[in-house]
Amino acid sequence: MAKKSLGMSMDSFTATSIQTAEPLTIPSLVNEHNIQYAAQHRYQIEPVSCHNANVSSLFAQKISSRQVKVCGRVTQLLADQHDTQGFTYQTFIIQLDGERPQLDVMVKHNIDISEKIKTLQPQDAVMLYGVYEYDPNGGYIHTTHHDLTERYHCGWIEHNSRRYW
Repeated sequence: MAKKSLGMSMDSFTATSIQTAEPLTIPSLVNEHNIQYAAQHRYQIEPVSCHNANVSSLFAQKISSRQVKVCGRVTQLLADQHDTQGFTYQTFIIQLDGERPQLDVMVKHNIDISEKIKTLQPQDAVMLYGVYEYDPNGGYIHTTHHDLTERYHCGWIEHNSRRYW
């Protein structure tokens, strides 16, 4: 049975599998349907929080392909990019909140799978869940959407109280 610890003011939540201890994001607002979904799939509901130090540690150790949840501010909007498979990505740089030394990470948000964040501007706060990949410039986060390969839990980006996934 899932352990439920929800506050009435929470507007979103993550869950951790009781069986595998792997995080899973329930991609929508807390409501009775999501509580039932979490219970059916044996997830423990937890409040949303950022784990920026995890990315700093991954960067320092040059580790890739790990799912992360981070918070930060947009520092730069970049041109959309295309990959070799024909997908288009909205790309931007975020500075992770509270990390010293400062760490900037690129975000590659697939806008063929998820909606483009049209209102995104420099200095905007974002929270996101996706897959971190190391590179010497700070790394990048991708799979901020439903994962069609089912290798990862579904990712998302929150901006101005809206979740894109």
